[in-house]
Amino acid sequence: MPKLYRIAAYTYLAYLFLAIAIVSPALTLLPERLAGDYIDRPLTLDWAWFNPFTLSLEVRGLELTEKNGEPFTGLGAASANLSLASIWSEGIVLDALRLKDFHLHVEQIAQGTFNFSDLLPPPAEPDADAGDPAGIPAITIEEVDLHASVLALRDATRATPLHSEWRDLRITAQHLSTVHEDGKPYAIALTGPAGGTLDWQGDISVPRSASTGRLQVKGLQLHGLWQYAEPWLNFRLEEGSLDVAASYSVNWSEDFAYSVSDASLALAAIDIQPKDSAALPDTAVQLGAFSLAGVGVDSASRLVTVGEITTDRLAIQGFNDDTGVSLQTLFTPHLPESEPASADEDNAEAPPAAEEAQWRARVGGFALTDSSVRWRSPFTEPALTTVTPINLRVGNVAWPFEGDTPVALDLAVNERATLSVAGDIDLGTGNGNFTYDLQDLQLPWFNPALPERVTAQLGSGALAVDGSATLREFGPDTVALNTSITDFALVHDGAEREFGSFKAITLDQL
Repeated sequence: MPKLYRIAAYTYLAYLFLAIAIVSPALTLLPERLAGDYIDRPLTLDWAWFNPFTLSLEVRGLELTEKNGEPFTGLGAASANLSLASIWSEGIVLDALRLKDFHLHVEQIAQGTFNFSDLLPPPAEPDADAGDPAGIPAITIEEVDLHASVLALRDATRATPLHSEWRDLRITAQHLSTVHEDGKPYAIALTGPAGGTLDWQGDISVPRSASTGRLQVKGLQLHGLWQYAEPWLNFRLEEGSLDVAASYSVNWSEDFAYSVSDASLALAAIDIQPKDSAALPDTAVQLGAFSLAGVGVDSASRLVTVGEITTDRLAIQGFNDDTGVSLQTLFTPHLPESEPASADEDNAEAPPAAEEAQWRARVGGFALTDSSVRWRSPFTEPALTTVTPINLRVGNVAWPFEGDTPVALDLAVNERATLSVAGDIDLGTGNGNFTYDLQDLQLPWFNPALPERVTAQLGSGALAVDGSATLREFGPDTVALNTSITDFALVHDGAEREFGSFKAITLDQL
């Protein structure tokens, strides 16, 4: 027995000697030499250490740069701790996996070429004898703590190079496993450009193919996202922020199933301007606030619910002329041309689609408040028409359409004419009932719409109409109205001479 103890002691001492005197120095010295021989890039490493007592590997101060010395990737510290539980547990067990101060700078130098392309191996030829791909490896990590200080993206192929940085990415997880079925918690946090934050918490079970959690994005600045699509757009997104929150449940074990609850989306301070203001003058879209609240999605029942949609301070500016409608030009993208489909793809028959239950949707209400439209047109005089304020409320919308939907609209035109409409309509049948009230609509505004052969103009006149109407299949069924035209005058084109005038014409209870 003492001999056995001595053998065990000598073996343990030899293990410690190899780990301390050979393995750790090799881990520190060899990476720099191998980098110079195989990847032709400078690599520096402060030190690497294999701890023979805790079975952990630690790395400090690792930096891999570009060939010209520019930063590419690196980390402040990293460690992986192998657990003795790997001896009796299924698969590999790590007590902890930690990564601190990781940074990565990715740049697209040319089309399809990146600053890491020289590090990629050449594509391997497909192996016809290869069997089925291996499944997910069995691994359990008791504690995961990953921190990235900077993730920088740059696209130098554009006329205006795109540069974006995402900071302070942190991923933490407990008992992350591809073996155990119990869902384990995880958390992901990220700070985006200009201060937007992401907070993602939940649990995941790989064996059960299921995950639940909640995702929150706050203050994400949309200008950075607009930059990605900028080459194909005719507009600039000057500013705007996005908030998103949702609780979710996903299961991909057999049929993919998911549900979303307590979800919301909010946009704030949206400002869209044309890139070429000379080609699209007086054209813009601003939005004070937009929100979706109380959103739920259930794939099992195929139901989408929205508590309320609100839009506040929507301001639209535009014009139409012989060249078209400015807003249509503003929002028509210049998408890159796609490659034509091959003849085999054109002649291929799509597999018959399985019949699925129809999705349904319910929206509690829609509100548009304190909004405006400034529109320039050759069909009105003055050419610029201002409609403000605009207030619209629609409630109880269901898809497929069913039941009555209340509608109420109030607006003013050129600070003079007013229109109010209120009622209910069944969007499925097109039947409904409305009351309406139009006051002080100035008839001379429509002089440009008169036929060219008419040599007279409307010198003055105001139209007022109020009453009610019933609809049948979206067409008028019965109309009741009171109407009047006051202070009317018809004048010769280009002269002050009146052809005729009257003080008022009134028609009651038609």
